[in-house]
Amino acid sequence: MARAVGMLLLLVGLAGLAWGGLQYAQERHRVELGPVTMDVTEKKSIPVPPVAGAAAVVAGLVLLSIGSGRSKEVRA
Repeated sequence: MARAVGMLLLLVGLAGLAWGGLQYAQERHRVELGPVTMDVTEKKSIPVPPVAGAAAVVAGLVLLSIGSGRSKEVRA
């Protein structure tokens, strides 16, 4: 379980550092006037500070190392 959470934190942290946050598009308004339809799509972003991305990477690496250490003990 620790390895899965560690891998997730590592990937999210690296993505946050690479792109500076998460961006997504949201459809907000839909207007239908007879055969004519109009959609408005807004682009939204969730900024991730570089410190938070670096902290997620470090926490992910720690959890990965703890997870791999436990699996070696169980196998031995």
